[in-house]
Amino acid sequence: MLIGRLLHPYGSRTRTEGGEGEIAGDSAVDLQDGGTGGAVGSSIAGAAAAPNEDSGGGDTQGAALLVLSTTPSDGAAGVERDVAIEVTFSVELDPDSVTPSNFTVVGSNGVVPGKLEVSGDTVTFKADAAWSLMADYTIEISPQVTGSDGSELDGAYRYGFQTRDGAFGAPERVSTVSNIELGLTGNASGSVAVSWRTPVTAIAEAAIYDPVSARWGVSSALDTDTSHTYDSPCLALNEPGDAFAALAGSAGLWRNRYNGGKWGAAKPEGSDKSYPFCALADDGTAMMTWLEYVGSETNVLAASLSTQDVWSQPTVLQTNAKTWVVRRSGAGLLAIIERAANGGVYSIYFDPKTGAGEPKLIKTGAINVVNLETFDSSALFTWNVESLVEASLFDGHAWTTKELGPGAGGTGLGLGASGHIVVWYNQSNTYAARYDLRAGWGDPVQLGATTSTYPGPAGGIDPAGNAIAAWPSGSDVAWRRSVHGAEKWAAIQRIPNQDPNVVSARVDDAGDVMLVWVNALGVWATRFE
Repeated sequence: MLIGRLLHPYGSRTRTEGGEGEIAGDSAVDLQDGGTGGAVGSSIAGAAAAPNEDSGGGDTQGAALLVLSTTPSDGAAGVERDVAIEVTFSVELDPDSVTPSNFTVVGSNGVVPGKLEVSGDTVTFKADAAWSLMADYTIEISPQVTGSDGSELDGAYRYGFQTRDGAFGAPERVSTVSNIELGLTGNASGSVAVSWRTPVTAIAEAAIYDPVSARWGVSSALDTDTSHTYDSPCLALNEPGDAFAALAGSAGLWRNRYNGGKWGAAKPEGSDKSYPFCALADDGTAMMTWLEYVGSETNVLAASLSTQDVWSQPTVLQTNAKTWVVRRSGAGLLAIIERAANGGVYSIYFDPKTGAGEPKLIKTGAINVVNLETFDSSALFTWNVESLVEASLFDGHAWTTKELGPGAGGTGLGLGASGHIVVWYNQSNTYAARYDLRAGWGDPVQLGATTSTYPGPAGGIDPAGNAIAAWPSGSDVAWRRSVHGAEKWAAIQRIPNQDPNVVSARVDDAGDVMLVWVNALGVWATRFE
């Protein structure tokens, strides 16, 4: 349980960026992002609501300032995501003393941006966005917060609460296209994009979910020229919610951008490029890798595309190799390549400004059925080889590999600030392994029976450490939850009568989950929120 307390003497604390701000009378101040998260303190010195018993000596301007009540209450669980924080004191406050540095709210993503309001003896904090799911929040009030009569807290006051977990809504059909190879990507803010190639006409299409309007856009062709046929497209999202698509097919390599809620016109990039992968930086710089044939060999190249639609000079990432997968990493991209003739599997970082870094060895020999997730400068890469699932973690400098267990097909991945997860299939069952930042990889856990073997189950984890796994199970989409701090996975839940053949998921920084699957009636989605 989280316990409200005074911390005395007052130690270090997280401050917001951009100064103190000002409050005059019954007014408000915006809190900006800044700082890093902190855990609830484990020591208590002095009773939070008791008057200062040390009445002898010193310069006292009045009785000690007391916290009389808080909303949510200290240690509260299952708090709704739209609840405002209210703290009531024993006397009317000096509004100038209630600043973003003196009244902080910290969650799993760091200091929470929001608005402070002071009215008499009460401070109200309203977060700019909904609280994250199943997350712990700490409120810390500095002793620099004072009453209008000069009264002071005996020390810093700290308390906390935990928000509720999510629930899936009713399934929504995103497209009537079925029998497709589904692509899914998302960003930390909750935007999600699905892409596919139509089974008969081989047209590349996509649909994008906007978390602000909480709606899916209409599925659109990425190239309106129906005489062109394509393989499955590469689709990338950035944090503002813009997208970039790279398409390879009968007419060579093409690309397109999604800005302002709509796709532009597809543009050709030539017939000498194939097998594209892509990424999109927050400033709109697009990045792409592709293969070029030189005799019987293939070289892996990369380049960036400015917002003014100007390509950089191509950079050769690796000669005589192929690309397995690419993800955005920081301001650049991380490419996983395999050198020919069992020359090993490497990662190469490409930055539009500084070019390509040195290759980092992941594994000698060949691999199969891969997946990759990135988080800041770290990465989690999985593959299947000789009926074994292996995972390798990148800490920004080197890769560390772990054999997770027997398995076939692909994996679902989650990489986060509080832990990681890998989900896979083996002998008609779904398994998961969690990675603890202190203890490392845990033993695989059998989650439940599955009726699928490829491309793999869905998995994800949020910054608070809450994990989710989902998979086809007969006519249902089955799913299980592993919340932070729990020793076991929760019981199996089901979204019934969906007849899924592919299930995939994306988890955003607030813990919301977009679950997407394909059946004979099309592409379906539901949001866990």
